[in-house]
Amino acid sequence: MQSTSLSILLTGGRGFLGQHIAQALVQAGHRVDLLRRRREDLPWQHPNLSYVDGDFTDCFDARDAVAGKDLVVHAGGRVSFRRIDRPSIWKDNVQGTATLVQAMLQEAPQARLIHISSIAALGRSFQPAEVNESQIWKNDPANTFYAQSKYQAELEVWRAAEEGLKVTVLSPAVIFGPGPWNTGTGVLFRQVHKGLGWYPSGTTGFVDVRDVAAALMYEIEQPSLGQRFILCAENSAWKDVLLGMAKELGVASPRRRLPAAALVPFAKALEWSMSRFSWPSPLPYEMLLNSSLNHRYSSERFLAAHPDFRFRSLKETLSDTSKAYLNSL
Repeated sequence: MQSTSLSILLTGGRGFLGQHIAQALVQAGHRVDLLRRRREDLPWQHPNLSYVDGDFTDCFDARDAVAGKDLVVHAGGRVSFRRIDRPSIWKDNVQGTATLVQAMLQEAPQARLIHISSIAALGRSFQPAEVNESQIWKNDPANTFYAQSKYQAELEVWRAAEEGLKVTVLSPAVIFGPGPWNTGTGVLFRQVHKGLGWYPSGTTGFVDVRDVAAALMYEIEQPSLGQRFILCAENSAWKDVLLGMAKELGVASPRRRLPAAALVPFAKALEWSMSRFSWPSPLPYEMLLNSSLNHRYSSERFLAAHPDFRFRSLKETLSDTSKAYLNSL
């Protein structure tokens, strides 16, 4: 696919998913301004990539950054599951999104927004569920504070859509892919390689980070305005995922099943103890809580809009990511 070169603002371009998005955009010939808070460059350079210093939670920075853009890809935000970080999570994910879309309405009303959300924003419960884009959010103890912030951020996007902004929302499932290995799902590969003796009892959806970036490119080429799309390659039990990961990493497989009744209190206790001392959790709380639930996600709506798109298999993703992890040692 090749489109007319667009002037694009990318937030969150230094993150795990954001770096893959940035590469896909510049390789397709688009001109990308990466909004950054700190003067740190990506580990690679490209003539189509420029940097804009600023903060999308600041209304003046946001207005300057979006001015003259054809497209804004909002992949920025804060991912944390520590209580101590809740004010910054709300500021970045909710207030930041509200500030950005308001800046677009004022300074770039002709531009389009592609908002990178999460399946967390669709809501969860402790009851097994088949989830698609029509899912209605319900307050439930299974929803983390992070999930609430992503849901509220989406409300800001849809509010802007009602005011005339052209928007599309992409909601990836659990994202696997190469590095970094000290945060997000990268931590899981590190933990399995070190030795993980147990596995959770839940089921959820998974997607390759490269496929999320590719799906974004399809949406740029063939816009689906006013739509939300789940991006999920496969649904799988966490047991099968962890066993497949261990096999690819060449280590012993986890053998003990940890039931949901034990995992949820463990996840909450871990979050409390780590936040009390401001220590990072060895496994993200969202991942621990999610792994106790049984939810299956459908990408039928996205595939209907883009019938020639193909997701990578989970097996291929686990293999490629495990190889990348071993090569990083």
